Amino acid sequence: MDFGRVVDEQGTPVAGASVCVNREGLYDAGLASTRTDADGRFELTGLVEGEYDLEASGLWLERGSSTPWIPIYLGGIAGGPHEVVLPRGQTIEGRVLRPDGTPAIGLHIQPRLVFENSLGPVYAATSDLHGRFRLELPRDSVRTIEVYLGNFEGEIFSVDGVAAGSHDLVWTLPR
Repeated sequence: MDFGRVVDEQGTPVAGASVCVNREGLYDAGLASTRTDADGRFELTGLVEGEYDLEASGLWLERGSSTPWIPIYLGGIAGGPHEVVLPRGQTIEGRVLRPDGTPAIGLHIQPRLVFENSLGPVYAATSDLHGRFRLELPRDSVRTIEVYLGNFEGEIFSVDGVAAGSHDLVWTLPR
């Protein structure tokens, strides 16, 4: 049994957070996942003894919030209890337009991957029917944002120095 509690940066319980485990080499083994209760507590049962990677995520919570939950990954854990601190992040939001001003649909927008001094996981976005995108990043981070075709066949362009919390960005594709 693996158990613990998910809290925010102030120690307040996070109810309804998703908690799951993975184990190297076990991909279709039906590993445990659950949601936290009102006190932020979780319990994972049916695990064989050994080390696991645990992920806690509240991203699905408060989806309209400009301060989303940033998922946390803990590697090589066993037993419990585990207190997992789920931090808040900030969004980068905007639109990508074609050179003629029409929405650029289906482009992949993501922060440039930085492996040293990483501030946590990074997620990509895909521009919607209006060319809009929304990225969720660690609070107070500044990143280079890259834009790719839908099949990731080469970078179209990048924008340096985009701060988490930036909104109403409008980028036009080069000709």
